Amino acid sequence: DGYTHLYTLIIRPDQTYEVKIDNEMVASGNLEDDLDFLPPRKINDPTVRKPTDWDDRIQIDDPNDIKPEGEWKPRQIDNPNYRGVWPHPQIDNPNYSPDVSIYSYENISIIGLDIWQVRAGTIFDNFLITDDEVYAEDFGDETWGETKV
Repeated sequence: DGYTHLYTLIIRPDQTYEVKIDNEMVASGNLEDDLDFLPPRKINDPTVRKPTDWDDRIQIDDPNDIKPEGEWKPRQIDNPNYRGVWPHPQIDNPNYSPDVSIYSYENISIIGLDIWQVRAGTIFDNFLITDDEVYAEDFGDETWGETKV
């Protein structure tokens, strides 16, 4: 939008995270649940297959619809045999083990940015990596807060 913005990622020891743009929270959640750090807790049971007679088509062609002269497509009706989306049974994932230290990194020495932009001229500066949430907010106020439009 052509304006200066402050982006903040907070990772907490309780395995939660928060994303802020211009000091306003835009996303939050649990690291393990929301991000693919670990294998999933549950997986589809590999020994179970969807029954061959399971009908998961919500609508079907109306068998009573009559084809007129010219291009025709049968109208759709609710499928009387519809049983819903087949719920694949879940089992505990044998490859899953909890990691209570996902949030913790002893030494973060680099950051990487994967940026896709359609307009040239974007400038990034003032990167801060800290374990002090209050200091980070103060730093943002002192730097971005002073230069924002």
